[in-house]
Amino acid sequence: MDNYDCIDRDPVIVAALVHLKDKTTWGVLPVECRHEIMGGYAVQVAASVSCKYESLPHYREVLGPAKDEARDRDFLDLVCRAMALGFSEKWNLTQHD
Repeated sequence: MDNYDCIDRDPVIVAALVHLKDKTTWGVLPVECRHEIMGGYAVQVAASVSCKYESLPHYREVLGPAKDEARDRDFLDLVCRAMALGFSEKWNLTQHD
């Protein structure tokens, strides 16, 4: 339940990624910037979940560029990887330099 509350109450996780995906899908934001925008927000999701904002460079390195977030499957994969990374850091399951 602690994990659910963390996701449910964080506006970055609840709204930002989905909203940005919609904006690129509808053509409001240029498709060319999708990887940069989605990658940046995925890093923010990991930091929000873990509460370890000092790990932003590590999260950016681990999450790297996504395949093609325009496809629902790849978008969902990016979101799940970001949350999994954040939770593993939150519960001290991973270590990095």
